Amino acid sequence: MSLMNKAMARELGDQAVKVLNESLGPDWRAKKEGGKFDPAVGSLTVRITLERASAEAAAARDELTRSEWNLYAARLGLPCDAIGASFRYGALTYRVVSLSPNRPKYPVTAECITDGMQFKFPADIVAAALQRNTPEPHGKAAAQ
Repeated sequence: MSLMNKAMARELGDQAVKVLNESLGPDWRAKKEGGKFDPAVGSLTVRITLERASAEAAAARDELTRSEWNLYAARLGLPCDAIGASFRYGALTYRVVSLSPNRPKYPVTAECITDGMQFKFPADIVAAALQRNTPEPHGKAAAQ
């Protein structure tokens, strides 16, 4: 006789998904797709898939209120009006679209003006680029 029944097997599968979701972080989601329980031998097979969180969910998680933006921008040396500001890096121009303090190495997300692709930048690079009034290619000194 098995020590597990169908209800216990279902609960065990649900708990496995819960533990996975708690440990995966916000960019991934575990979902139970089904399973098989054999009461004769007490075996349980659970099918779990892992999915990336939707872009909308990730964007909502990264959204900051205006007061949060001002706080984090100041801590990172960025001006409070940096959101929407343009800067040059290399030969391209970018526009600051968001700030994600949960990415300490690359907290600034900027959109390339040319193709609309988004890139992550270190705050000090963006702060320095925003302070320059005349855009210049990355790595070249400003003309004095």
